[in-house]
Amino acid sequence: MNTGSLGSVSMAYPPGGEPRGKRKWIWPAWLMLTAGAVLLLAVVVMAFARRAVPLPSVRDSEPWYSGVFNALGTAVLLTTGGYLALRLPRNPLAWLMLVAGFGYSLHLFAVAYTYTSYLVAPQPLPLTAAMFVLAAVGLALVLPTLAMLVLLFPSGQLPSPRWRFAYGVWLYSVFVMGGFSWLSPTGKWVPFDNPIALQGGVGQTLGAFSVTAWFSFLILLALATLSAVVRGLRATGLERQQFKWLVLAGLWVSMAALVASGATGVWFYFVNMLSTAAIPLAIAMAVARYRLWDLDVLIRRTTAYALLTGALTLVYFGSVVVLQHLLSPLTGESTPAVVLSTLLIAALFLPLRRRIQEIIDRRFFRRKYDAEQVLARFATTARDETDLDALVAELARVIQETMQPERVSVWLRPVNEKRTWASADALRDDTPRAAGRSG
Repeated sequence: MNTGSLGSVSMAYPPGGEPRGKRKWIWPAWLMLTAGAVLLLAVVVMAFARRAVPLPSVRDSEPWYSGVFNALGTAVLLTTGGYLALRLPRNPLAWLMLVAGFGYSLHLFAVAYTYTSYLVAPQPLPLTAAMFVLAAVGLALVLPTLAMLVLLFPSGQLPSPRWRFAYGVWLYSVFVMGGFSWLSPTGKWVPFDNPIALQGGVGQTLGAFSVTAWFSFLILLALATLSAVVRGLRATGLERQQFKWLVLAGLWVSMAALVASGATGVWFYFVNMLSTAAIPLAIAMAVARYRLWDLDVLIRRTTAYALLTGALTLVYFGSVVVLQHLLSPLTGESTPAVVLSTLLIAALFLPLRRRIQEIIDRRFFRRKYDAEQVLARFATTARDETDLDALVAELARVIQETMQPERVSVWLRPVNEKRTWASADALRDDTPRAAGRSG
């Protein structure tokens, strides 16, 4: 009998294999995955084709390597969406991610084709005008869908029936952005004139109509984000761990946006690529329920090493400045100051890392910190205690206090093969009932 898994839930399939309802969704997922991958490959090829072509001296022109980094970030979105759609075909989140990845692939292809047509080819390529339509359609499949991803996270269902209007807002934004924005003179995503835009009052009216779709999308995104924050604060257990992945991705995107605001050239698009890949990866990890409980360790270590790096950097540059001021009159050069500062950093690394980790655990992971302190005290007791009954009772108490089980049993097997038992029962309110030994 074949067995498949849905997240952490196992399902038994009939001898014929997976259920027919699941198999019928495989080909649309593979179709979008394959088409998106081909489009992204074409984007990279066209980006390298215009590597030696100078940019037009107009506003919003993008360098050739922007297509490469954008394609790499979109590949993560497309791949994670395809993975979830193939593994969890009944989860709407999986299909929304796949549609968003395919839509952005289509948008990037249209933009790259337009650049190639106007800058690389000796004359405009066929279907160049159609690329203005495909660019708008592709972007319409991405932006409103991102708001729905946040709203439906992590179960794939609306938070409550009162949120049914979100589907209407989503469809309206997709329809107007993809169906009318390219008819407006301002509805273009490349620094070239839109050959199919309508001029005059009709074009202005369509432009204003498209603006309503943008505002609808922004309002939906704000409401979805607020809903995710509220649900994340109220969540418990497994769902809380899933929301932590989304929070971690949000923090990463926020930091990447700050870094990108001061970055230029290749670094700007590199940071943008990382932020594009962060959210789909976090959603995939959370929805697939992969190693959810390792996230606390990741947060602890990331926070600790980030603070450690900052502290060591400040110490290094501060010591270099101070030592140069003190030693330059004697040595006449800065090399001794750099060497001494490096040795100081090497000496401070381990004690400073332990101190920072202790502060983080005590402030943000209090339960883990208390458990470590209890185990440290028990280690001291086990080293000094000679009474076996007292040691067994202390062991049962420590296990109960740190792990909070409903029942604790300790089995000792002495040399004479007699069995020694000690048990402590704990109520759900963490109150111990008894602790003793029988032999």
